[in-house]
Amino acid sequence: MRRKQGLCVDKGYDYDEVRALARRYGFTLHQPRRGEPHEPLERGGLKKARRWVVERTHS
Repeated sequence: MRRKQGLCVDKGYDYDEVRALARRYGFTLHQPRRGEPHEPLERGGLKKARRWVVERTHS
């Protein structure tokens, strides 16, 4: 059995089509809704925020 894959996107992708595609391909979508205030994440222990290669390259 394959493990569920998460997909993290920002508020710019808050469309029904994106949610439908994520569902169709079996992704668990992690996405804030437009119009909702930003909620800071609680980080515990030794976990650090990860940056993807493209984000590191552009920063």
